[in-house]
Amino acid sequence: MSEYGFQSFPQLETVATYTEPADRDVSSPVMMVHQRHPRGNQLIREYMLREYPEPKDFESFLYVSQVLQAEGIKIGAEHLRRIMPHNMGSLFWQIDDCWPVASWSSIDYTGRWKALQYYARRFYNDILISPHEESGNINFYVVSDRLQATAAQLQVSLLDFEGHTLWNQQQDMQVAALNSKSYWNIPIDELLAGKDSKSVFLFTELLVNGRTVSRNEHFFQPYKKLLLPRPQISVQAVRTQTGIRITLSSDKLARAVYLSAPNYPGFFVDNYFDLIPGRKVEVEFRARGPVNLADFQKRLMIRSLADAF
Repeated sequence: MSEYGFQSFPQLETVATYTEPADRDVSSPVMMVHQRHPRGNQLIREYMLREYPEPKDFESFLYVSQVLQAEGIKIGAEHLRRIMPHNMGSLFWQIDDCWPVASWSSIDYTGRWKALQYYARRFYNDILISPHEESGNINFYVVSDRLQATAAQLQVSLLDFEGHTLWNQQQDMQVAALNSKSYWNIPIDELLAGKDSKSVFLFTELLVNGRTVSRNEHFFQPYKKLLLPRPQISVQAVRTQTGIRITLSSDKLARAVYLSAPNYPGFFVDNYFDLIPGRKVEVEFRARGPVNLADFQKRLMIRSLADAF
């Protein structure tokens, strides 16, 4: 599958290179000139409002557009991997841009990674756990592009948004080489057993030699229907030889956590990830130049989807 895609806007720092503050409305003349699809902005908004509430401001609209793009391409990419060998590869459209613009790219004109580029590192991992609803069941697919069979352990947990484990299961398996199949399934009614589908989610992990090689979350309702509490994200930062290591934790589920440090030279190794309550996540910021921890901490901004509405 050599071409499929969906548009998003670049980050505010990139948009600021071609707009004045008065232009920062998705329907302004300047923003429309920087959109070459005749119905591009309309389609982004239409699809966004199917899944999410109305973003509260312009910057939030840009951010949610990137999450929307990443989630949409993730659905397509994981489907195309699960149906191996009917399909043996995919290339989404597109990787980068020839000018600063709203587009199908996963990396914008300035080289900044959009949410999609971070997502792609996960859904194109050589081993992928991909839960999928089929005929009233959740099927737990594992896709492997490895040339040898891999001993692994599948861990599946039903959690509420405060991180409480309502049900869990683990299973040892031998992941077949160059193969995709469902290794286990469970009826959704049995899994939920009367629980509110708007208040729970599935957290899945695939471990090899005790290390997580792939993780995935499955939600039973669109984001705008979920009864998500507002998370409080805690952060610690320490200097390293190559930059700064940030440790994050949250008291509630935090979706699509986005880290930024405007105008600070460097990049985040990971971004746009879900924070599960009770599970810390470490992210490295690789600096391009001298590091001042106090200055970095002042510039560091952390947001999740809850902040966008």
